Amino acid sequence: MYYIMVMKILKLFNLRIGIGFMVALSLWFISCQHVDYIKDLGTSTTGHLSETSFGLSCFDDSVGTDIVFGVNRTELPWANGGLVGQKQILDSIYGVGCEYVRFSLSRNNLRDEVRDHILYANQLGLKVMVFLKIGAIEELYPDSIMMRSGEGRFWDQYPQSKIDHGLFDIWIKDILQYWKDAGCEIDVIEVSNEFAWVDFNGDFPVLPLNQGVIYDYTYDWNGLPFDVRWGVRKVGAFTKKTRKVAQQKFGINAPRVILGGLNAPFNPQWIIDKGGSIMLPELALEIIKGTAPGQPSGHENYLDSIDGIAMHLYPTPADCSYKPDCSEMVADASVFIANYMEPVNYVTNLPVYLTEFGFRLSMYGPVEDWKRTQLFSAFFQAMKESESDYNWQQAHVFSWDQGDHRLVDTTGQPLHAAKHIFNF
Repeated sequence: MYYIMVMKILKLFNLRIGIGFMVALSLWFISCQHVDYIKDLGTSTTGHLSETSFGLSCFDDSVGTDIVFGVNRTELPWANGGLVGQKQILDSIYGVGCEYVRFSLSRNNLRDEVRDHILYANQLGLKVMVFLKIGAIEELYPDSIMMRSGEGRFWDQYPQSKIDHGLFDIWIKDILQYWKDAGCEIDVIEVSNEFAWVDFNGDFPVLPLNQGVIYDYTYDWNGLPFDVRWGVRKVGAFTKKTRKVAQQKFGINAPRVILGGLNAPFNPQWIIDKGGSIMLPELALEIIKGTAPGQPSGHENYLDSIDGIAMHLYPTPADCSYKPDCSEMVADASVFIANYMEPVNYVTNLPVYLTEFGFRLSMYGPVEDWKRTQLFSAFFQAMKESESDYNWQQAHVFSWDQGDHRLVDTTGQPLHAAKHIFNF
């Protein structure tokens, strides 16, 4: 487009130019375009996107960013094909240009498999985050503690308020020493996962249908159920402990240790209708910080002793959907991000790791997955524009090959988004 404009200006002034100059000028303008998209997709000359001209990414790569983008492959030990098949999954992730993967440890007896995955990712050159699903590690609970039933509407879960401090101390020293001795290189350890939400913490009650609850600032310290508030606080204490042990075991190569992902009530009416329960991320952070309304003075601020916090953001189609104009999609993503991050930012300015976010494949289907690619590019751009506002560090797409958010088809082949979102 710019080349054509310059040619018209030169013609307007009746300037004579040589063929060599024209060729050089053409090459210069072409070099300014997004080469990946020219090569694979073609480019838009309108600045807008359409079904047949969707090469223009909403992500402006002319200005750098320190945000690291990666992908989730949690519960990898249960993937088909044993270690050989699981390594093939990691090969596929690496093959699309992704440089970072998030693993999970959800059973103590899977430590060998997770070790093998970390080591293979290290071999490929993938950086690694591991989240410790402490709510599911049976070895952390006294024998008398039972799971809370999800009543068929939510997952059965152990109450994290009942994790024993002594058992956790023994376990975290053992698992980190084990990975250290194996030569595992871990960039970040995330402690717990969505621990202020009924589906991942048995402290949160399953209530009758149409009577779900969202714990917000209408609840002061004494108005919150005892196990709910102490379960949340305990995760802060365990994160502090994990950081201390990681530094002791790994020394100068210690992984950063962050608080597990907090998820906001993106569909509050659904939670109420289903009889679920969830706490606003900002209130959970205040409880961990010791500053929640009505919280007794003297509670330790665990946020002072950790390296960051994790957030999970899942836009609905009502929040973010494909539009032909990039600026509109970026604006939608910016509004969505601000809606959930502004309250969090008021509580803490710790580095933020977006350890889960994504768009459902079913929004547009495999054939039109390029629309999802553009949504990702718009979301990345909105994150880059708010990088200093929210102290973004990393963002990891959920998920490579799991559920409706997956980036591959049913045969494991990368879809359009998988081929492009790690190369903007």
